[in-house]
Amino acid sequence: MTCLLVVFMNSNFTYRGGPKISYKSDLELEFPDLPNDIKFELELLKRLTEEADPEGMDLIKETELYNHFAINSEKSAALKNITLKTNDKSLATLGIHVPKDVPEGIYQISVLQKINGKEVGRITRSFRVGEYPYMGNRSTKELHKANCEWAAKISPKNKVAYTDTDLALQHGFNGCHYCLPELDTDL
Repeated sequence: MTCLLVVFMNSNFTYRGGPKISYKSDLELEFPDLPNDIKFELELLKRLTEEADPEGMDLIKETELYNHFAINSEKSAALKNITLKTNDKSLATLGIHVPKDVPEGIYQISVLQKINGKEVGRITRSFRVGEYPYMGNRSTKELHKANCEWAAKISPKNKVAYTDTDLALQHGFNGCHYCLPELDTDL
């Protein structure tokens, strides 16, 4: 049995203000090479987004602390004119929904922070979509079959997908005692 690695995942990043002054900033998302049916949802502190101008995204949900935006553009989106106070530090979450019919591959998303039109920070995340029979845990360095009960317990941030065991072993993974005992060197 194999598994589809990405169905829904979150990517967190920190959105920061300056050390001495408040200023207006733009948060931009770029995803030029993604299939159009991948969907995104951005969650950011409500107080940061109340006066911001969304481009390529729509406000879809408000909670007491956060605003949630659905990205409706095919290649980029932005929140313009976000007011950042001195030493602001806010965790933002970008939810990514990948339908099962998206072609296999490695895809990238970039999150940029701009001040006065100049880029002052960028984070680029890659994610892999496809059928993979093995799942590694970055934290424990254990390798599992995708249908192993222990593979289902791996935190999304620690999952590493493999098409075969050889590469996983080269990367320092050890076979699961239950589903890959022939590759378990901890005996």
